[in-house]
Amino acid sequence: MPEIPVEMLSWFAAPNSDIEPQIALQTDHYELLFRTTRESNAITGAPGHLLVPYLADNSLVALDYTGPVLNWSAKAIYRHTSTLSPAFSELVKLIETYFQQISGTAEPVPEV
Repeated sequence: MPEIPVEMLSWFAAPNSDIEPQIALQTDHYELLFRTTRESNAITGAPGHLLVPYLADNSLVALDYTGPVLNWSAKAIYRHTSTLSPAFSELVKLIETYFQQISGTAEPVPEV
């Protein structure tokens, strides 16, 4: 799984089962997650746009998840300076635009 709160584990439990799911692998390396899932009896979660090629070639299948909506976020970390290079400023704008388009959210909120 990508990093998730421990409280969410019960959402992945089988109905009427005393067996609690356990996190076997927790990483932000999605290819590793997908490969592990394909080669085991594990389940994983990921943003839908990352799964498109795997769903298209049937190497992964989507389960009918009916629990609460899971959120995913990304952050850009860079040294706070008075001036960013034009290339880096453009890269940040492209990343912000991409995530706004796929998530339908407003402007990103910088963390202090």
